[in-house]
Amino acid sequence: MTATRCCTWPRGRDRASRKAASDHFFVLELLRRGANPQVVNFGGKTCYDAAHQLNHWELGDYIREKLGLQKIGASLPPRESDPDVEQMRALVGERLSAMANQGKMSMLPSVLQGKFGSFQIFGRSLEERLGGMSDDPVSGLFSEHCLASDSDSEFVVPNHPDLPPSTPMREFAVVVGEDGVDTDTWTIRTSAEPTCEDGARLTGRKLFPIAYYMECQEAKRAKLTVSEMVALRLFTGPMYEKYNKVLRSVLDTDSAVSLEANSYSTTIGLIISGILKLSRIATAKRDKEGKVKAFRGLSGISLPAAFFKKDAQGFCGVVEAAFLSLTDDPTVALDYARLSSLAQDKEATIFELELGKASLGAEVAWVSQWPQEQERLLPPWTFLEVVQPPTRREDGLTVVKIKPTVFQNVRTVEEVSGARKEKFERT
Repeated sequence: MTATRCCTWPRGRDRASRKAASDHFFVLELLRRGANPQVVNFGGKTCYDAAHQLNHWELGDYIREKLGLQKIGASLPPRESDPDVEQMRALVGERLSAMANQGKMSMLPSVLQGKFGSFQIFGRSLEERLGGMSDDPVSGLFSEHCLASDSDSEFVVPNHPDLPPSTPMREFAVVVGEDGVDTDTWTIRTSAEPTCEDGARLTGRKLFPIAYYMECQEAKRAKLTVSEMVALRLFTGPMYEKYNKVLRSVLDTDSAVSLEANSYSTTIGLIISGILKLSRIATAKRDKEGKVKAFRGLSGISLPAAFFKKDAQGFCGVVEAAFLSLTDDPTVALDYARLSSLAQDKEATIFELELGKASLGAEVAWVSQWPQEQERLLPPWTFLEVVQPPTRREDGLTVVKIKPTVFQNVRTVEEVSGARKEKFERT
């Protein structure tokens, strides 16, 4: 997503003045910058409520109509036409979904729900909790997306409102094509064209055959398998929501995922394998201080007390149970956090993560369905250590500096296969 410089409040204004001015800013700036018209500002108003209060009745009704709400301007005293309405009419339709590609780079309440784990999560391995990968990766991928109990169940991804409801089966076809799997030999027909339903091929969404991505230099250098490529492509689209939900479910119970549920264990294992391989060739773009940093914006989430409570060894932090999506571009996280702070009664906050040799993660923009995200991906169960107290900048942004530690009990496909073979030979 193209990042733009975020407007800041004029210097010298106190909070009361900023709150009073936020209505006009909310209507004319938040929409222009791509915020969701259904969220509320500091005063608890939606942008269409704020528009009406500012006497921009035509604009308020136009937005209400776009959202399927009843117009109210007819009941208000007549007035001259809004000077801003024509400009905003050209923007509001596309801005209803302008936040579409930022959900993974941020922590939305509907996506993350502010849930983190502690070191107790490591009491059992990820494989023990989700189940192991299938001995045949292609068969496992196909079964989890086309034959499972939820394969034909529709779901909506919160950060892709322009996409029609989808199913795991449809998303699998988007990545590999309707005839992309030979179920006799369990191989992927890499030249098969993606099968995409009407409305799902949006501007900015890149859909090419798997063969296209297997020819990329990154795939060759990392020695990715076709199955890993399919899994990574699936994650960078709407299916990430399903996989992360499964991974976060382990925070609610000490037991493994139930046998009736689809744990996506093969898919998740393949994504992890791909991340590990790509992390070995990841670039380290250093700032002026010689540090490698990545960023993640927070939206409408109060961080749990455990985040800042020191343990017996003097460390504080939490475990992200799901895949950790970051962006290398600080303006993406900064703009998102600032816009969200205007839309909700929360302070603008971002995570600034200092990456090291073992925590570079995988650069997945080249393989992503949404390459403009500039996504960097870390595997599940990454420990987020808070390295210093949160700092408040002059512009009101709160920065939490984090040092991630990647969970070491994760393996590539080849390592899993080799361990199984060794175990079989010993028995």
